[in-house]
Amino acid sequence: HKEEHHGHTHTHSSHEHHSHTHESHSHQQTTHSHSHTTSTRMQEEKKTSSSSLSEADQEKAKGNEEYTKRNFDAAIQHYNRAIELNPLELIYYFNKAAVYQERKEYQEVIKIVDEAFKVAEENNIKDFAKLAKLYSRKGNAYTGLEDYDQALFWLDKSLVEDNQQKVKDERRRVEKLKKDREELAYQNPELGEKARERGNEFFKNGDYPNAVKEYDEAVRRNPKDSKAFNNKATCLTKLGDIPGALKAVERAVEIDPTFVKAWAKKGSIHQTLSEFHKAMEAYEKGLKIDPENVECKEGLSKVQFAVMYGGGQGNQEERAKKAMADPEIQAILRTPEIINLLKDMEQRPNAPEIAAALRNPDIAKKLEKLVAAGVLKMG
Repeated sequence: HKEEHHGHTHTHSSHEHHSHTHESHSHQQTTHSHSHTTSTRMQEEKKTSSSSLSEADQEKAKGNEEYTKRNFDAAIQHYNRAIELNPLELIYYFNKAAVYQERKEYQEVIKIVDEAFKVAEENNIKDFAKLAKLYSRKGNAYTGLEDYDQALFWLDKSLVEDNQQKVKDERRRVEKLKKDREELAYQNPELGEKARERGNEFFKNGDYPNAVKEYDEAVRRNPKDSKAFNNKATCLTKLGDIPGALKAVERAVEIDPTFVKAWAKKGSIHQTLSEFHKAMEAYEKGLKIDPENVECKEGLSKVQFAVMYGGGQGNQEERAKKAMADPEIQAILRTPEIINLLKDMEQRPNAPEIAAALRNPDIAKKLEKLVAAGVLKMG
């Protein structure tokens, strides 16, 4: 996790403190000479103070250099020296904490940041941008400790002070880590199977909404349960949620590409959506695994019939319009051999090149897909 480390340091007049007090003298004869001495001394103090600040910045720069080289011990020494020279500059604590963050010493990071907060509070330092950096640094340390609730708390405090995109991105990342951990903790395949069985009972009784709830519970308990996803797809089809059914069945075949019943279900859903090219592809994938599967065989026959005879002009135009938005169809239509073949078919329908092209199985398959999608009409 890349840490923010460099940046200009702004010093404020309120950070400068002079350590000497000046005495007043009652002797009139020495007033002039002493006034001169006091003035000189004040100038010297001011010079020392500003040179010490500049020296602190030099130490910070040396620390940054060592940090970049991953010489962490040397970097810490320089940051400690910078803090000694100017303990009111919050960025020095921030950079020092970054070294410990990089070393995964998260408790030490929290300790350093809390020290900086104490300095800010005691000296009434209200530099919101720097405080925001320290809050996010503390949040990052808690992320490292996998205490995601505390991490989110401190990242939120940072965003209140300074709404930085980088911190927003980090907050999203921590939210996901928290969610993933909660989901992982919830998983239990045995309980998942029981939920699927309860879903099957609801399904048999025609209670599809409750069946869906149980199948959802089943996949939360076991995200690899392809049967639960397939059963959920069947229920959602019955409830008329075709896009939801498609999403569920696609998850089923993603988990188990050899699940023939799911390929048959996928084909059926595409057929309902008049996506005949996708329906044919799904049935064919099922038949490659089980050439005798009745659902896939019958489904494929129905789709082929629908492509050849069904739907009428309006239906074909509607399918073609929908298919033109399909990335797969777009890719086929951009293929040079298809572009040339379609041009020949339109301009020179009897050209011998057409017959030769159609003998190429790859081209024939692509044409079949275009016809099934309604994009191309043969004959």
